[in-house]
Amino acid sequence: MTGIMIQTLTGAYLAAATATDLRWRRIPNVLSLAALAAGAGLHLFGLESVSLSGFLWLLGLGYVFYALGIFGGGDAKLVAVLGFLLGPERAAAVLLYGLVWLVLWLLPARMLHFGWRRFWREEMLGLMLLAARVKLSGAPRVDACHVPAAPFFLAGFLTVLVLEVVA
Repeated sequence: MTGIMIQTLTGAYLAAATATDLRWRRIPNVLSLAALAAGAGLHLFGLESVSLSGFLWLLGLGYVFYALGIFGGGDAKLVAVLGFLLGPERAAAVLLYGLVWLVLWLLPARMLHFGWRRFWREEMLGLMLLAARVKLSGAPRVDACHVPAAPFFLAGFLTVLVLEVVA
């Protein structure tokens, strides 16, 4: 379990990232650098501990998601900063719960948009093409910037906090 200062810093970072992601569909580099610097400052003064291994692991994971087109660049950096502040295990939990919240939000919207039968056909085809890494020249490219991910990571962070209190 991390300390209250790191949790507050992480919550403030995610709230600011959510605000910018919703408004401009981007997470500024200065925001991520400020969170990294604040976490490093807390660590240097002996107030909290941070995780360099969490940063590196989640930077790699964020890059994989970015390369696959699932995340935008700001989302990948956000995940790496979460790894630095929370450590690899908690940051992975935040990422997992954030993606669960994203799927729970997207599935009903896509079902209403496409209808039940076309939804399943589109999703199965998309999963097969993603698994095969096939790119269709005539198909529109899915842009990760259309869906802001930061609000879902904030929801994932709050879910982790609630589950820690309950457990």
